[in-house]
Amino acid sequence: MKTKPMQDLCDHFSLQIFGIARTDALQQQICVICKEPALTFKDSLSAKEYNISGLCQACQDATFTDGE
Repeated sequence: MKTKPMQDLCDHFSLQIFGIARTDALQQQICVICKEPALTFKDSLSAKEYNISGLCQACQDATFTDGE
């Protein structure tokens, strides 16, 4: 199976930073950061973001919140 260069880059990055490749996290339905199950999202946009970044809802909230 041939992979895409961007997928390879994302997998390499997440493996180096978080210790798990993004595609492995998606297959296991866990978060790349906290390694907790990533099954519930507050909306469809957050679910789509999980497929892009591998972040669960809690880690998305912590990452993308401006702190105010």
